[in-house]
Amino acid sequence: MDSLQTRLLAAEHASAVEDLGGVPLAREVIAHAEAQGALDVEVRARLALAWTLLEEQPSEVQEQVRVATAQAEALGDPLLRAQAHCMAARVAVSQSDAPRILREAHQALRLAEVAGAAEPLVHAHSLMGIANLLVGDHGRALVHQEVVLKQLDQVHSPSLKAVLLCDVGANFNDFGTPHEAMIFLDQALALTAEHDLRFTQILVRENLGRTLIQLGRIEEGERLLQEGLKQAIDGHYDRWEAYLRCGLGEHLVMTGQVAAGHDHLLRATEVARGVEDSYLASTCASTLGRALRHLGRLDEARGHLEAGLKTAQDANLLGPCKIAHQELSELLAQQGKFEEALRHFQQFHDLAMKVQLEESHRHAQLMILQQELDRERERAEAQRQTHDELRRAHLMVQQQAQELTRIASEDPLTGLDNRRQFLTYLSDWMQSKAVFSVALLDADHFKSVNDRFGHPVGDQVLTRLGQIFRQHTRPEDVVARIGGEEFAILLAVTDPSVASDIADRIRMAVASHVWDDIVPDLRLTVSIGLAFSPEVSTQEALLSLGDARLYRAKQAGRDRVVQGER
Repeated sequence: MDSLQTRLLAAEHASAVEDLGGVPLAREVIAHAEAQGALDVEVRARLALAWTLLEEQPSEVQEQVRVATAQAEALGDPLLRAQAHCMAARVAVSQSDAPRILREAHQALRLAEVAGAAEPLVHAHSLMGIANLLVGDHGRALVHQEVVLKQLDQVHSPSLKAVLLCDVGANFNDFGTPHEAMIFLDQALALTAEHDLRFTQILVRENLGRTLIQLGRIEEGERLLQEGLKQAIDGHYDRWEAYLRCGLGEHLVMTGQVAAGHDHLLRATEVARGVEDSYLASTCASTLGRALRHLGRLDEARGHLEAGLKTAQDANLLGPCKIAHQELSELLAQQGKFEEALRHFQQFHDLAMKVQLEESHRHAQLMILQQELDRERERAEAQRQTHDELRRAHLMVQQQAQELTRIASEDPLTGLDNRRQFLTYLSDWMQSKAVFSVALLDADHFKSVNDRFGHPVGDQVLTRLGQIFRQHTRPEDVVARIGGEEFAILLAVTDPSVASDIADRIRMAVASHVWDDIVPDLRLTVSIGLAFSPEVSTQEALLSLGDARLYRAKQAGRDRVVQGER
């Protein structure tokens, strides 16, 4: 038995540093433990084997985790059960199965607390954070991430620690803070280099490379992506080879390195087909098509986009179908084939609505699951049960109400506030006696855009305008679409000259924007009427004043801001 324990420890150490030499040793330990009836040793060896093979043999990993979980449950050991449920959740991460991740990680967390085991507890918190990020619940995700950061030094496995650091970095990227992401990804990269972690080096290099490119450090980012790709190829990680080639290829094409980028995208599409991953294959084909479209090679682009669409349709993948329809709509509009473009746009619009509904349903399922898991935990805390149930029920109602409010207050095309929400904000600001400005904006000659290029292009223009307006305002300002091509902005500034400067920056940003990526020869300007709240006593009068000045801007030749008596 001592010899078996020694070999088990060696297999676990090999797993912790991603040494493939531990694979035959783990298999040997499993066989001997099974023969000797040493169930606890068998479970640990199966989990060590599963972690080592996580990205190389997913089918075997799922089976090893399934058996290990059942055996750990039979033993009743909370530590082994926690470790097994963590592995089951980690497997679900590769499938983006948020409800399963949450269910398994919640079980692991509960058991790790019972066992007083720090490592599976930290791992479980990281996994629960990932599950919440998958459905856009950044608040819950941040709570779990804070626990991970506080207790990360209690994780002793180099491989697990590097993966958890990478999880944190990826989370910060999702939060929109790439500088913070880089801190943890740099730590993860140093750890992978120190212990020569075969697969995790690829994972970290991919995340860090994308982050550096996002921060404008292009050469460093490209170098890391290329290194990650070489490791993926050398290690025969085909799925990651396709994934890295896809991202790297699109980046290279968009930065002018056309030949190299095109080669990567073609190879990514071939490799993705070989791993029988329809989502990846569709994404690669659509990415190649999008890159070719931006290069003006429209016929080639269409072929790849249609191939990506067919792959997605055959696998019933709504998200990739939606993206392919959108790209085809834009491409066909460029070619002047507006009827076909409209058909694809209609299908894109229908799928966008369906995807949104499915995401809402998925989010609701996750919320329901969260409640079920919480109730299970509360049953072990009988004295707090009633209070906690009421608190969660109230929270759920609040969240549902917030979601309904968002749907009722958001413009579905641009994602900005709609007219109703704008008027609500305006009323609140007027009642608070705040000093502010209102800018009414109108896209000049917008009807000619629809007439010349079609409504799909018009919709893209409106969406882009909304993005420009938001980029040139602050979080405390309110940006809304209040009509067809009409927008309004509430500027929380007390100085009319500051409001005028902001409005003029917006006007110049629109006029100087490169619109050719939507359709060649497209140019656009906006006219702006600006009114200051102290000038009038009611919101109706304020809007009327702003509208009158917008009209004067139009009459004076458009592409200008009119304020006061000027």
